[in-house]
Amino acid sequence: MKISKNPLIDVLNDLAEKDSKVVVLDADTSTSSKTNKFAKHYPNRFINMGISEQNMIGVASGLSLAGMTPFAVSIAAFLTRKTIDQIALSVCYPSLNVKLIGMSSAFSSARDGATHQSLDDIALMRTMPNMRIFTPSSANEVRQTVYQAYEDPGPCYIRLQRNHTSDSEQLCEFKDYALLREGSDLTIIAAGAIRQTAIEAAEALSNEANIRVIGLLQLKPINEKVIIQAAQDTGLIVTLEEHSIIGGLGSAVSEVVTEHCPVFVERIGIKDCFGQSALEREHLLEYYDLSLDYVVSRIREALKKRRQDD
Repeated sequence: MKISKNPLIDVLNDLAEKDSKVVVLDADTSTSSKTNKFAKHYPNRFINMGISEQNMIGVASGLSLAGMTPFAVSIAAFLTRKTIDQIALSVCYPSLNVKLIGMSSAFSSARDGATHQSLDDIALMRTMPNMRIFTPSSANEVRQTVYQAYEDPGPCYIRLQRNHTSDSEQLCEFKDYALLREGSDLTIIAAGAIRQTAIEAAEALSNEANIRVIGLLQLKPINEKVIIQAAQDTGLIVTLEEHSIIGGLGSAVSEVVTEHCPVFVERIGIKDCFGQSALEREHLLEYYDLSLDYVVSRIREALKKRRQDD
């Protein structure tokens, strides 16, 4: 496989070369999603559905029933909110082999405002039976995830942001989480591109606490074992996500901890509100209290609280 700057298209082209049943559908976002590059190589296996996300899900379901492996691509906010009924009844209820690729998630589309910002997509997809959810944070993880989605039959949702960090071109075996930093005083669990902030926060606090950092690549089904182990080892968990704290990563981790190893969980994410327009993603991270400085202060407060309770 020739490596380019677009990991999603790298893999889709590679899969299509190997498997004539791989098809791609796009809801009129092919220029930004770069699926037009797939269409250039495989015009007979690409369908531009126009601005018609609900219809796209129905067509993808039909293609799946016909034995094809459809990848349906659109802006994450539109792919999940506009099509929730079709995803529930046409994809998840019959557990069809439909792969959903949500582009420009969270604050990636900063300039497009609240209508284009998916701050609730994980919550929506978590409620769907039979649905798997992936949140890659790097180019290589995008490649790993798309290959894994292809290998695993059934519905899945892959949440992509506009830009992913570059990394080694060597493709490693898929793993649903990454231990990014060892630690015994506290665990930060993060998902998606914002996990880089988690690493930087742990380093900034290295003189005050020994902090473990875990990046979750798969949010459903979630790796309960690694979360329980973190709760047992460190006794304190902070979750960090570019998503609403209602129904997202923080909720998922809290559910596991509450049932298996009750410890304090500090959830850092978007509060109960919509997004808004801004020039850059970083401006919104600052406004919605997801900057590095704010994350560090919240972790410091959580550590202080735990020490007072001890």
